[in-house]
Amino acid sequence: EMAGAPLPLLAMKHAYVVTEPLEGMHGGLPNVRDHDLSVYLKAQGSAMAIGGYETNPEFWAQPASDFAFGLFDLDWDTFLQNMTGHVQRCPAVEHTGIASTVCGPESFTPDHKPLVGPQPGVRGLWQACGFNSMGMMLSGGIGRELAAWVLHGAPTLDLFG
Repeated sequence: EMAGAPLPLLAMKHAYVVTEPLEGMHGGLPNVRDHDLSVYLKAQGSAMAIGGYETNPEFWAQPASDFAFGLFDLDWDTFLQNMTGHVQRCPAVEHTGIASTVCGPESFTPDHKPLVGPQPGVRGLWQACGFNSMGMMLSGGIGRELAAWVLHGAPTLDLFG
C-alpha cells in the first residue's frame, strides 16, 4: 500500500507440531511433502516436525499493525484434519507423543500462486512475494528469473505455465 500497490495477501494461521523422539530419526533424512495427502514431515533432530494444509484454513482477518514475530494457540480441531495423512505417510506418528506446537501467521495469496514480476501501474516496482510456504524452496530460482526479467526484459523460464 505504501507504493500505491495493494497486494492480495492474506494472513493464515499455519501450524506444525514437533513429536517426541522417534527411533531412527536424524537430521540427515530428507523432507517429505505429500501433495495428495496435503502434509509434510521434516526431521527435527531425533524428532519429526509434521504439518499440513487444511481444506478450511483459519485466516487472520485483521492483523494488528504492530504485530511481529508472535504465535497463536494451536487449534487442535483444525490441525487434526491432517493427522490421518500423517499416520498414513508415517505410521509411527500415531503412537508418538507431541513435544511442542508452533502456530503462527503466514502470508498466502487467494489463488495460492506467488506474486512475481513488475507491479502494474507502479513503474520500477517488482514483486516477489506471496510464496505460500514455498519461499525458501523457490527463492533461488525466482531470484535468478526476476534478475533476468529486470535486466533483459523477460525471465528465461516460463514462470506461469
